[in-house]
Amino acid sequence: MDSAEIVALLNSTAAFKGAPEEALADLASAFAEREFSPGETIVREGEGGGEFFVLVDGQLKITVPRRSGISEPAGTIEAGETFGEI
Repeated sequence: MDSAEIVALLNSTAAFKGAPEEALADLASAFAEREFSPGETIVREGEGGGEFFVLVDGQLKITVPRRSGISEPAGTIEAGETFGEI
């Protein structure tokens, strides 16, 4: 994605909708496109944060680990939504 596409994507999210375009352009330069395989873990609860994601395509399943060691479904993140830490 080029900078203009990232700005448009950020402007379409609830987190950044209506933000000044100049600020989004500055922020866009800090974004890097990454791809993940189906089933791949992106973040784990309790691990160091510091990354902020905008899901461009697909759907993420959120799971929560239980004491039994089995993870239970806790929700989904859809394309265009954000997650992580700012």
